[in-house]
Amino acid sequence: MSLGSYLAYLFYNSINYKNKYNKIKSQIENQLIKEIQKADTLFKNNDIEWALEEYEKLLYKYPEFENKINQKIQKCENLLEEKHIKQLKQLKSEFNKHLQKADELFKNNEIEEALKEYEGLLNLLGGNERLLNLLGGKYSKIS
Repeated sequence: MSLGSYLAYLFYNSINYKNKYNKIKSQIENQLIKEIQKADTLFKNNDIEWALEEYEKLLYKYPEFENKINQKIQKCENLLEEKHIKQLKQLKSEFNKHLQKADELFKNNEIEEALKEYEGLLNLLGGNERLLNLLGGKYSKIS
């Protein structure tokens, strides 16, 4: 085989391999697009937790597309953070309303009703230590 023939052979094979590579890459990208669309639908339907889980699976499955997938993950995380902040504000507002009512009942010597309200606060916050101390202080004033 002459040098010219050999170079032509290498050139042909390199083009052939490049075409195969591009074809496989294109197939992977198309598959990724389909899978991202499924997660995007969850996101659009406000199923943010599920969308985040799907995007994270895609990141594991397609690490070479990390930048594209991470943008979507960040959007989910931002929305979830906003949602949690809103829930915490609502919880704080509800807590303050019940605490004010319980304190007012306590001041008016309506001890039984006040204690029920304080116990309701325990359920609201799931046994917060600071609230337990507050409730313990109210009980000790009764005794």
